[in-house]
Amino acid sequence: LASASAQKHEETSAWWLQLLRRIRKRIETVSSQLEYHFGLAETRTRDVWHLTTQVTRKLLAHTNRGLVQSPTRA
Repeated sequence: LASASAQKHEETSAWWLQLLRRIRKRIETVSSQLEYHFGLAETRTRDVWHLTTQVTRKLLAHTNRGLVQSPTRA
């Protein structure tokens, strides 16, 4: 028989793994949407600063797209 603490650890581990799977799925989904809608896979920057700002700008545009709905979509 497993002790009570070992059983609780298994339950916590299962819960934690399920949470990590959900987070990973969300990240992969958003990454795919960014790549598709904003052409994120094709960045033509020459340095890290411009790459960072371009990705940040596109990520914010993606976030705002979900928050702001056009009047015709309501």
